[in-house]
Amino acid sequence: MKVLVIRKKDLVKIISEASKRTYEICGFLLGARKNNILEVLEVAFINNVSTVKEKAFYMDPIKIYNTLMYANRKSLEVIGIFHSHPNSTTPSRADLKYMRLWNIPWLIVNSYSKKYEAYILSNGRLEKIQVILKD
Repeated sequence: MKVLVIRKKDLVKIISEASKRTYEICGFLLGARKNNILEVLEVAFINNVSTVKEKAFYMDPIKIYNTLMYANRKSLEVIGIFHSHPNSTTPSRADLKYMRLWNIPWLIVNSYSKKYEAYILSNGRLEKIQVILKD
């Protein structure tokens, strides 16, 4: 079973940003992978350029490219995707579709309740991933 390790201050930053917005926020979790442990070392916010930001996210392709180049220079991997929902931490139908393309953990933050969950698709089945906070 995979485990996502994230610094408390990074998770607080994501939750804080999500709670300030009336639309979905999104970005990459950059870090390192050791067996089943995925450790987040940096959080990269990516502009949501969706035409329906309140219900969906679409990451700015130029910002994606720049972030991937930055991660490469820093020897970091994209180990997860994060985004917010206004009222749930459950992946939407669209999330499930794109989880097939980005087969890495997805951290979903509820911008209202400030709760969060992480998921991954494994053999076509949705699995929750344990999130461990570190100081």
